[in-house]
Amino acid sequence: MATKEPQSRIGGRDSRSGRFIPVEETKWRPDTTQRERIPLPGYGDTGRYDKGRRSDLAPDVPPPPPIRKTKPR
Repeated sequence: MATKEPQSRIGGRDSRSGRFIPVEETKWRPDTTQRERIPLPGYGDTGRYDKGRRSDLAPDVPPPPPIRKTKPR
């Protein structure tokens, strides 16, 4: 049986800044770090945005009205 190619890797993230850090550092600072699975290129959340418009919005929601500029008094 062939082994499956991995679709993600394990990475570390600093809980305060949100930046990626080495996984080894997450073992040293478990209070302020976390380990998470990061998708490899091509395996992430593809097709999330559709032609400049978010696809998770309901299609029947009308766009907001245009902003009218008024002259100062």
